[in-house]
Amino acid sequence: ESCVLIGIMASLRGFNLAKLSQIRVVFSSFDNRISSAREFLRRVSAHKMSESNPKCRVTTDIKDDLSNPFIEVTFSDGSTLHFDAVKSTALQMVAQINIKARTL
Repeated sequence: ESCVLIGIMASLRGFNLAKLSQIRVVFSSFDNRISSAREFLRRVSAHKMSESNPKCRVTTDIKDDLSNPFIEVTFSDGSTLHFDAVKSTALQMVAQINIKARTL
């Protein structure tokens, strides 16, 4: 378990938006299951993160229908990753994005 945590933390340290073109975060403000989506949004909206790729568009769609929160990431090559923010933590999403970004 600690090895997994160390790997995730290493991914977080190397995370940037360099190979991403768009990030879409969707959640309902009335839903109590949005902690991962909000944490992910907080991380990608940080000033240092946005400086890593000023052209990466980060959009937030706030719904009022209690649908599952999700994150959709589009890479510079047009490929996408879709995350169910109820089932994935912000750190897990970052790790998966880093794995995909390294292949580009």
